[in-house]
Amino acid sequence: MRRFGSLLGVLALGACTHGSWGRGGTSNEIVFGIEQSRLGVAAGYEFIGLAKHGGSAAVAFRDGDGRGRCWFERLDTRLGRPHVENGVATWSGGSLPSEGLTVLANQPDLVRREGAAWTSDDTLFFYAEGFAMPPLEGVRMRAPLVQLAIGDVTPAPDATTGALALDATSEVSVKWTPPVEDTRSRVMVALTTDLAEVRCFDDAANGGAVIGNEWIARLLAASTKDDDAGAGVTGTMTVASHRQTTLFAEGDWIVYVVAAHVHRDIAFTMR
Repeated sequence: MRRFGSLLGVLALGACTHGSWGRGGTSNEIVFGIEQSRLGVAAGYEFIGLAKHGGSAAVAFRDGDGRGRCWFERLDTRLGRPHVENGVATWSGGSLPSEGLTVLANQPDLVRREGAAWTSDDTLFFYAEGFAMPPLEGVRMRAPLVQLAIGDVTPAPDATTGALALDATSEVSVKWTPPVEDTRSRVMVALTTDLAEVRCFDDAANGGAVIGNEWIARLLAASTKDDDAGAGVTGTMTVASHRQTTLFAEGDWIVYVVAAHVHRDIAFTMR
């Protein structure tokens, strides 16, 4: 099962710091995400943090070619889904059901549906109420790009297993063919383990993204448990088209609304 980390990959965090750790302590942050892949569509939510109750912080940096924007985040510091009194979030548009795809507060897992939910030309709509949030406006966004040709991945996946073998000295790069039409779309390349994530975003028109070895080393260190005993760390590299709308509401609320179309998932191991 895909972790919430990559499904709910956020382009920016209100509490992120540049080059150092820390959390402002005043913002309430929640992310709602929907993801389309060859397995169908999945949607969910997660609290990143609540004022005076802690939560996640992220380190922001530029990707290896200097064009993309990246974040390193420890996922185990997110608050997840603490109990709230009520909440309903609905995604609609594209080929989603007429009544929409509904995410309820406190439900234990992602909401899933078989089949495609949108094409590149579709428009998606999102509305949520509850979740301890103040009233919000609805969101209208263009659906993430569905057609994107992924090219070279470095280091190359193993010819037999299809997995990547990484270590603290590895640099990871992904290339793709820029779309002919100027869609203003972004592409996310995320390396996700059970405990942490590195994610980089670049314009689809730029044709590639690079994650430097410093951040691979940080991901390895943050994801290694005391009882690993040399077994290494496993995770998934996700390459996805990405759309995001960020809402700011009274009470120092920041609400991230994220949609993604997954082009490739590649397993990796790190030692």
